[in-house]
Amino acid sequence: MRNNMYRNSILGGITGTTVKHTSPSKISEFKFPLCNTNNLIYEFEQTCELFQKRINQIEKENICLIEMKNLLLSKLATIEN
Repeated sequence: MRNNMYRNSILGGITGTTVKHTSPSKISEFKFPLCNTNNLIYEFEQTCELFQKRINQIEKENICLIEMKNLLLSKLATIEN
């Protein structure tokens, strides 16, 4: 109910000079556009799949970085001794 089409529809039908108002029938006659829910679900799944792939990639990178850190710290420890 906060989109511009609804707002413009209600504002276009207000009456009154001192107190602006609209009738309940004017509010209830507005037809909200419906989206194709199957398409919306598909797009949502595609977006989530992209995020999940990125999360998996970052997790693999983190494992690799941890292994490299541990290797370098062990080499540093042997150099210091």
